[in-house]
Amino acid sequence: MEYKLIMAVSGFPSLYDTNSLTYRDLNMRSDAWRQVAEIVGVPESECRRKWKTLRDQHRRERQREKERRESGIGLFNYRPWRYSSILSFLNPFIDARAAGTNDQTDDDDVEEFSESPRLPQAKRKSSDSLLEEYLRRMETRDAQRNLDLDQRDDVTLFLLSLAPAMRRLSAEKQSWIRTKIQQLLHEAEFGAANFQ
Repeated sequence: MEYKLIMAVSGFPSLYDTNSLTYRDLNMRSDAWRQVAEIVGVPESECRRKWKTLRDQHRRERQREKERRESGIGLFNYRPWRYSSILSFLNPFIDARAAGTNDQTDDDDVEEFSESPRLPQAKRKSSDSLLEEYLRRMETRDAQRNLDLDQRDDVTLFLLSLAPAMRRLSAEKQSWIRTKIQQLLHEAEFGAANFQ
């Protein structure tokens, strides 16, 4: 469920992109949460609760990783959290918040703001057509994401989980690791006797 929820939320910037115009629009956020719940097949309240848990855990993991890098302690035996790589789309917003560059609030705190102001009826029609176009694009993107989700298997997810650790290594170490992985795969596939 977690993976499906993360992929669904990633399609709705109004739920996490603090720079988005729709981030503080309660109507858009509410609609987005309804769609996420529909995609995941879980009640909206549970999606919101689980997302907050995942987002907060990702934020804590990023902080721990930063502390490890600064201190140099535990870099080699560090094992990244299983959702770190797929939640990386949150990193610009987490980093901006940690740096204090913006005066931003958590997703949950936004609920305190009032609804977006009512527009005159003539302007509303154009915004309604924009909303319909946006929803159509989101449905297309969701369909593509669901297709992508179906095509991802254990092997793909495992290899994607290695990417953050590989990026922290020097180019020389990355090359060495790639060679070792290819060597192990060759030995597993063709047997150690055939490998020179």
